[in-house]
Amino acid sequence: MKIMAQQIASDDESWMDVEFMDSCASDSDPAIRLEDVRAALAKIDGSMDSAIDETRGEW
Repeated sequence: MKIMAQQIASDDESWMDVEFMDSCASDSDPAIRLEDVRAALAKIDGSMDSAIDETRGEW
C-alpha cells in the first residue's frame, strides 16, 4: 500500500471554503470570551447531541 501526501502551499487557498469563513467572521463577537463559552457549555446536562435534539424537538 502506498500513501501519498501533498503539502498545500500557504498561498494556495483554493481548497478553503472562503464563503463559509466569511460568514463565521461576520457572525463572531470578539467580546465573547472563550472562558464564557466553556462555562455555558459546561452547564449542558448529558451530551451535546441530546441538547441539540431537545432544542429542535427531536426527542
